[in-house]
Amino acid sequence: MSLKPTADQGQRYEISAVGWPLPEKTVIGWADYDHSAELMAAGARLSPGCKRTEIRDRWGKQAIQVCEVEPHETTIALEQLPAKLLRGEHTCFHLTFNDEHSINYETAAEYFSGNPDWDRGWISPEEREKAITTNSVWTLQWYPETPIGFHIVRASSAAAVIAAALKEMSP
Repeated sequence: MSLKPTADQGQRYEISAVGWPLPEKTVIGWADYDHSAELMAAGARLSPGCKRTEIRDRWGKQAIQVCEVEPHETTIALEQLPAKLLRGEHTCFHLTFNDEHSINYETAAEYFSGNPDWDRGWISPEEREKAITTNSVWTLQWYPETPIGFHIVRASSAAAVIAAALKEMSP
């Protein structure tokens, strides 16, 4: 299968994707303006299988934006999460957004610097930095067997914490 560039009419920006609609790098469109190209690339990254998008300034002959698709996108319905995380009869989980710092009128940076005991569970140092910088802290805490022992994961997005929790509970 090949895709022919039928819509190219000399637009400045060329948008390509890897993994969608074909496994190899494929030109998916063109745009006159950088913000239009960014919107098209963002839409492509939502497509199943898309691994990366690139925007090239054809007048400057250089790549201006390369975006990798987040590797921790979740592929599970929220209703299926309890069956994947919980095993016991008296178990539960809490998925929260900004619950620690926001209710205390603090930024994430202020809260975690003042509460080092709760500055844990981050899926990576990069995710911690991103969550604190953007003031977007998602936390998933669950009690898989009993209401006593729990697991906790934190990241900058809900998809990231759900994927990390599923990975932690997978055999």
